[in-house]
Amino acid sequence: MMKFELRHIILILILAIMTGCTDTPVPAVAPSPDRAARPLSFTLSSATVEPASRSLVYDGLNTSFTEGTMIGCVIAFKDAEADGGYAYQANSCWTWHPDGLLLHKLYDADNSLVYHAVKPDEATIENTLIRHFTAEELAEQQPDAEPDPHALYYIKLLNETADYAFFFYYPYVDAEVLTTAVAKANGKSDDYGYTLYQWTGLAVENTLAFYVGNNSEADLTTKLAPWTQYPVIPLDDFSKGTGQERLENSDFMYGAVTEMPNEQPLNAENAKSEIPVTLQKQMVTMDFLFSETPDEGSVIFKPTSANNNHSMVRIRYFNMLTGKFDGEAPYEQYSSDQLKSNARYNKDIYPGKIDPVIEDKVKYTVYRVILTPQSASDLIGKDWEGKESSCDFTFKTNGVQHTLKHIARNPLLTELKGGYYYRLRFSKTGDDTGWHLTIDDWKEGGNTTLTRPD
Repeated sequence: MMKFELRHIILILILAIMTGCTDTPVPAVAPSPDRAARPLSFTLSSATVEPASRSLVYDGLNTSFTEGTMIGCVIAFKDAEADGGYAYQANSCWTWHPDGLLLHKLYDADNSLVYHAVKPDEATIENTLIRHFTAEELAEQQPDAEPDPHALYYIKLLNETADYAFFFYYPYVDAEVLTTAVAKANGKSDDYGYTLYQWTGLAVENTLAFYVGNNSEADLTTKLAPWTQYPVIPLDDFSKGTGQERLENSDFMYGAVTEMPNEQPLNAENAKSEIPVTLQKQMVTMDFLFSETPDEGSVIFKPTSANNNHSMVRIRYFNMLTGKFDGEAPYEQYSSDQLKSNARYNKDIYPGKIDPVIEDKVKYTVYRVILTPQSASDLIGKDWEGKESSCDFTFKTNGVQHTLKHIARNPLLTELKGGYYYRLRFSKTGDDTGWHLTIDDWKEGGNTTLTRPD
C-alpha cells in the first residue's frame, strides 16, 4: 500500500474574488434599460437552454440549470417587528426557462395550497400575495402595444401596502415532489416516511428531505422545516444508481432579492422591472481528477472517525433570511431520531462519477462529492484518550491501493469552506502518483452558470 502525506504534494492556491456572497441579502443587479419599464419579472441566466432529463448539468467545469428545473422561493414582507426584519408569507416553486421564471406553485404561511399552475382546481385558498398577469390585464395596460413575448413571466404583487422580499433557493422540495420521488423508487406513494428507500435522489438510505415551512422546528411527521433553520443534508454515497441525481439533490444554492435595482422598496407601486436573480453555491464541492482511471467502487473519502467519535458534520441548518449556515443538528449515534442519528457522517463517503475533463491534453476521470462546510474541529476529531484522527482519501488503480493520509493536517485544508471548489488532481509520473491541489472560489459566469475560474 502506498501512503502519501499531504504536506508533500504540490500546492497551488488560486483565490478568485467572490461576487454576490455577502453576510446579508443583497439587491439584484440593474436590468437592461429596455426592460426597466416592464412589469416585474425574474430571470436566471444560464448557458444550458435545451430541455433535459436532469435538473443541473455538471461537466467538470460548470453547473447550469436546464429547462423546467424547479427553484424554491420564500416570500416575505418587510416587518420591523419580526425577527430579522422580515415576516414569512409563503413558500413557492418556480420553473426555470431561458427567458424568465414561471410561478408554478404557491403555499401560504400555513402551507395550504394557494396556486398550482398544472392543477388549478386543487388550490382552495384565496391568493392575496402574488400571481402572473392575465392577458386582459396586460391589454388594459398597453392597449396599442405589440404582444410582448416576455409577458408570460410578468408578476403582479397583490398586496398594495407591503414591501416584498424574495429568498430563492435550490433544490425545491415539497410533499408532491417527495411523493413522486418515492413512487418512482418503490412503485407506490402511500407512505414516504424516512425508511430505507432505494431511489437515488431525495429520499434515500438514511437521507432526509424536508420542505420549507413557517414552523418553529423541523417536523418529521409533516416533513416541514423552518425557513430560518432549514436542514441541508447531502448524501454520503454518490456512487449508487444515478450519481447525477444524487449530486443535484445534495447541492444547495441561494440568492435573495430584497429591493428594486434602484434600491427602492419592492412593492406594488415600484414593481416595474426585470430583475436578474443570482444564486450562489453554499456547499463544499470537491472534485478528484485521475489521469489513470481508478478501479470501480474504490474511490472513497473517509470522514474522521476515532473510536466512533464521528466529527464531520453532515446536517447543517441554513438560515434563508441571512443566507448563512447557522448551527448544526445535534448528533446522537444510536438515537432513534433520524435527524440526530444522521447529523454526522458515520460511514464512508463515496464520490459520484461525473463527465471527464481534458487539461493540458490529458484526459482525467472525475469524481465529485458535495459536503456541508467543515471547520477544523469537524475535520480532526479526538477519541476519549485525546488521540487525533483526521479524514483520509483512498482509491485503487489496477488493484493497487493508494491512500492520501490526514488531509486536514495540511494548513490549506484545515477547513472546508462553503462556496469553495476543491480540486485534487492525481497524475501518474513513472511509478509514482503526483498529488496536486487547487482551491478556488466559485465564480459567477452569466449569473447562474457557476464557473470554476482557471
